[in-house]
Amino acid sequence: MTRMYSQMSQLGQHNAELVLKNIEANTKMADLGARQHALEEGLARATGERDVQRAAAEQKAREAEAQAAELQHLRTALEEKAREAEAQSNELRRLRTPLSRSPGPSGKRARPSRRRRWPFGMWGPPLRRRKTPCPRSKRPPESDGGGAEEYHG
Repeated sequence: MTRMYSQMSQLGQHNAELVLKNIEANTKMADLGARQHALEEGLARATGERDVQRAAAEQKAREAEAQAAELQHLRTALEEKAREAEAQSNELRRLRTPLSRSPGPSGKRARPSRRRRWPFGMWGPPLRRRKTPCPRSKRPPESDGGGAEEYHG
């Protein structure tokens, strides 16, 4: 009987140790569960932030592509206008070239005449301008004698 009591005592002690280990394991499980929950919340928050940043980056990329397409369109239009302006400039240059200075059928230019020419863009001698009288002056305006004076330039 003593032996049975001794075995029961040993089994009771062993059971108490197992109960304590079970309590410790349950406490660790609860701690790990709380930690897992916190990590999952952090992951969900980080995933949400990443998705927002990705959406913003994609929107910026679409805007940049649209701006690049618009710039290319404007560049093409500007190049076309530059070609048109160059063609108009060439046409003006061609039209401004006097016939006597333009190359003939032989490809040689005619020699300019020896008479004095007026500077480009002037059709004759400069005219004398009439000065406007001062509104407070009592003198009559100057008479220019009816026209242009001769140019001695």
